[in-house]
Amino acid sequence: MHQLIEIKNAFVLTTAPNQTNSAIFLDLINHSDKELKLIGASTQNAELVELHTHKKEKGQMIMLKLQSILIKPHTTHKFESHGDHIMLLNLKKPISDKDKIDLILRFDDGSNFEIKNISAKSMLH
Repeated sequence: MHQLIEIKNAFVLTTAPNQTNSAIFLDLINHSDKELKLIGASTQNAELVELHTHKKEKGQMIMLKLQSILIKPHTTHKFESHGDHIMLLNLKKPISDKDKIDLILRFDDGSNFEIKNISAKSMLH
């Protein structure tokens, strides 16, 4: 399955010194003829990684944890601010703009996809 997945525009958000959470944004391209179901992710940089989205409720945007994210065949699923994203919780250390991290995506068919050297950047730029 690995040759059927492509990742573009991946980055992790930098953090302030006392900040314990961050997020990863990326474009996941499914080149296969089958729907992919992303069920989780992991990294050495955080104790916990969760799939999240934002939803408007009672006029306010709230963040919700997701059990899975479906990526339809031959489409690009954007993980972005104020949409679906990958949350890094309880970071082991702050993330600076010089850091690079690795991430493993887990799918419901038991397969994994590793993304290496994800660059860090600030949302302020």
